[in-house]
Amino acid sequence: MKLTAQRSAFIIGRDNGCDLSVDDPLASRHHANIELRNCKFVLIDQSTNGTYLTQNGKTLFLHREELPLTASGFFSLGHKAEADSSDTIHFNCEY
Repeated sequence: MKLTAQRSAFIIGRDNGCDLSVDDPLASRHHANIELRNCKFVLIDQSTNGTYLTQNGKTLFLHREELPLTASGFFSLGHKAEADSSDTIHFNCEY
């Protein structure tokens, strides 16, 4: 999915009403958002179990906090991100 000025948010979680609905018991109903703000993509964790984000060769744990996304990478909801796992969400930021 592409984020644009007209569609500037994307919701990820276990709830069927999310833009990306995931079937994972560690994911919250509304786990995280990705927002386009001032020409930057921001990952916002709103979950109980946190989000593991890997970008620029570093893995970070986010829990009820936000972080700008750069270039490309991947993340997972509630458990450590593995690049080749089916539970991993990949992203690519193009401005």
